[in-house]
Amino acid sequence: MLMANSVLVVYEPLNELIEKKDYWKKYIDFYEKYWDGPSSFQSVWFGKEFDDFRDALSEHMGMDKEFIEDCFFIKDKDENYYISPLTENANPYVFSSENYIPPEWFMLFSTDDKKLSYTHTGYGAISQDGIYYDTYISRAAKSISKAGLIIKNGIERSAQTGSSVSGILDQLHDGVENINSWLSNFNQKGIVVLNYGDICTYIPNYSLTGENSVQDIWDILSLIEKGSYDEAESKLNIFIVKWQETFSHATDAASTSTLQ
Repeated sequence: MLMANSVLVVYEPLNELIEKKDYWKKYIDFYEKYWDGPSSFQSVWFGKEFDDFRDALSEHMGMDKEFIEDCFFIKDKDENYYISPLTENANPYVFSSENYIPPEWFMLFSTDDKKLSYTHTGYGAISQDGIYYDTYISRAAKSISKAGLIIKNGIERSAQTGSSVSGILDQLHDGVENINSWLSNFNQKGIVVLNYGDICTYIPNYSLTGENSVQDIWDILSLIEKGSYDEAESKLNIFIVKWQETFSHATDAASTSTLQ
């Protein structure tokens, strides 16, 4: 069954690395010359292209292919590189989610962090085809900590008023704590990226600009902070239903693909 995956990825600053810095510099230099661009989750290889690249890299590095390590990498506006090493087993640099995006992921970002990716559709035309957010880990850590504090206080205060929103906030709090703990393992000068990935398949192209779940979640948190629990619960339920519908569409599509 083919799932629609979204990913949360950490990239650490190359210049801050202690181990394998020279290796990764050589890797990036060769990759950019070979492919004429950076390696990212949007990278697409056809047939044996990636195997051929690794054969060429092995020869260039003077290493057996089995010892070659790979990474995704990006660079900022000042041409500083950031890498996200790939591992065969569970990758500590990557969180992935199937058919939906966990609400706590949105709490890492602000609306200013949103970016759209585009694809050429022929005759010089381009079309929106993806959404991603990126920010420095230090900023993301402050955002998620602020969200966690609002949620924690909201749980205590809403429970005192008898509001049923406290149950939903309990679940959100667990997710926030998990993300907070994960981020603490990385260099705070690094970058964290939320890539909607295949989820965008289930958001119409004309709606990508209007897909503002980051704004939605911070509006909800603002209401919780003000003690407007009934309104917060109403907006939170709308938010949850929206993503449940996305999950349902993606799951149905994956099932249909499998049956065919």
